[in-house]
Amino acid sequence: CLPRSIVFEAGTIAELAKKIEISDRYSCIVPIKPDGSENPLFCIHGQDGGVIVFRELAARLPDELPFYGIQSPWLAGQNIRFDSMESLAKHYVEEIRSVQDSGPYRIAGYSMGGRMALAVAQRLQSEDEEVEILLLLDSYSGIGRRQKKLGMRWRGYFENLQDATASERASFLLGRLRRPFTKLSTKLGRAHKRLLLSRDKQDAPLNADLIRFVNGRLNAEFSPTSYSGTALLIRLDTLRRHADVYDGWKQVFTGQFDTRMAYGTHLNMFEPPTVDQVAEILTEALEINQA
Repeated sequence: CLPRSIVFEAGTIAELAKKIEISDRYSCIVPIKPDGSENPLFCIHGQDGGVIVFRELAARLPDELPFYGIQSPWLAGQNIRFDSMESLAKHYVEEIRSVQDSGPYRIAGYSMGGRMALAVAQRLQSEDEEVEILLLLDSYSGIGRRQKKLGMRWRGYFENLQDATASERASFLLGRLRRPFTKLSTKLGRAHKRLLLSRDKQDAPLNADLIRFVNGRLNAEFSPTSYSGTALLIRLDTLRRHADVYDGWKQVFTGQFDTRMAYGTHLNMFEPPTVDQVAEILTEALEINQA
């Protein structure tokens, strides 16, 4: 089974043929934009494990900034099982250091990849490496969610719905009505996936559904601990935005921490025009001087 990323890396049929010929194991590191004089930015995948979605973002960042996506090891043909986010972070650090052997490091993560990025940054710090900045791309801490009161949640919904269009309001209300059935369907699906994994061989490849499930399970079992480095959260202004503008991250970050807003939805974060705003925020945060 070939990882999807090699099609992106190869570029041409001839290069693809060479890659298929010379290797049966692929790296988690995908060189989306490998050239540049600056220290690279490493961006960790969301729940589906893929990184091709980062291509539009990488293209809008300064030419001198190399950009590497970190894809799921299971998409990379590495049929390794991890029992915790910390063990997966250790593996990602090994892969990152094969590209950049010492800091300072620039680490980013999208969605649940932000929590993975935190684990990676903490691992690097434990190895006495400098992390220049940790970038969370619309990532939820999980802390604020669990502590948010029902009244705060509905107050946030109401404030957002005031500025929403009629179709957005209808879509939101329909989603709330469907929620109990969606939750039941999700629970049944998770039980089925747990059964499949328990019967699966440890070295067998995972399909797309199981990759999402395993990543989701590692994420659910991960409890963020305090981090003293510099961090930035980029949030999106959507109907379902959290009542806490820091989404609980303030309880994790004890060093320099800021949040910036971009306008769009979680799923279109890397599509125009939202991706243009995200690229501008990242360029400013990385303090790259463009000629």
